[in-house]
Amino acid sequence: MRCFALKGRIKAVNSTSLGPEHLVMPLFVLPGRERCLPSKAIEGVELFSADALKEPVERALSTGIRNFLLFGHYEEGKDNEGTPASDPKGPVQTALRLLTSAWPEALFFTHVSLSHASSHGLNVCLDDSGKPDIEKTRRRFLDIAASHLEAGAHGIVPLFLEKGFVRVLRKTMDETNFAERDILSYGAKYDSALYGPFNAFTSITEKGMPSEQIEPTDIKSALEKAEADLTEGASALIVKPALPYLDIIARLRSNFDIPLIGWMVSGEYMMVKSAAQRNICDERRTFLELHRSIFRAGSHKIITYDAVRVARWLREDF
Repeated sequence: MRCFALKGRIKAVNSTSLGPEHLVMPLFVLPGRERCLPSKAIEGVELFSADALKEPVERALSTGIRNFLLFGHYEEGKDNEGTPASDPKGPVQTALRLLTSAWPEALFFTHVSLSHASSHGLNVCLDDSGKPDIEKTRRRFLDIAASHLEAGAHGIVPLFLEKGFVRVLRKTMDETNFAERDILSYGAKYDSALYGPFNAFTSITEKGMPSEQIEPTDIKSALEKAEADLTEGASALIVKPALPYLDIIARLRSNFDIPLIGWMVSGEYMMVKSAAQRNICDERRTFLELHRSIFRAGSHKIITYDAVRVARWLREDF
């Protein structure tokens, strides 16, 4: 089995109690300098230019969080091929150079996608007839991944669900001096309505992807996809969304000796936020209960938009 950056830390902190060290904090990176903007669809989430990330990262580190997942947010230059996403001077690449230099004790992973940088909001390149161009899409994902790895990413999360792509990516990484970097595979990405707030705030669409995502009633495909990705060289598996698929997390934990990452997606997060605003749930207790349920089901790490507050609450409970 490959040596996964997170796995070493998992062995050191593996326990029955959820702690800040199990949380992964998303960071949304804007172009430009000295910028901070609120998300229009995910309450409490902000977007920062690379130079403005110091404060949120230091705040997270002070709570015990050590894992971060970077997303690029693009405003200009969008085209069919999502060209801004692979720009060596782009927001994600700039942020990686700054962050990995300033905080060598932390781990910085990146989300590799075309949809954030494409003019049509799709996660594929289109040919002249408007149909998905899979070969061009594959090349673009490799280009974006390479630019992130060259900038210092410890691992990548590729949102290209084509069968066999993990093998292609792993081979390319091994041949270009990135053999020790990791692939966090979407081993079980379900076709869910709970991505709505994220898609609204990033102006992307799920069109072009549903056929590659797993239907909500399908267990077999999740297990098969996970096994295939592991065979192809994935270092960890992501289950997304987490809460509706706790049974999948539990099955994967039983079947495979691999780090698992549950993703509490934007719709799950916003349901609690909305209920709390109406005073019909205790926000602190609810978030802690949900995160602990994801951990209890078998996740080694949890990607969560409320990472800092959850980390603080967990520390208060000890």
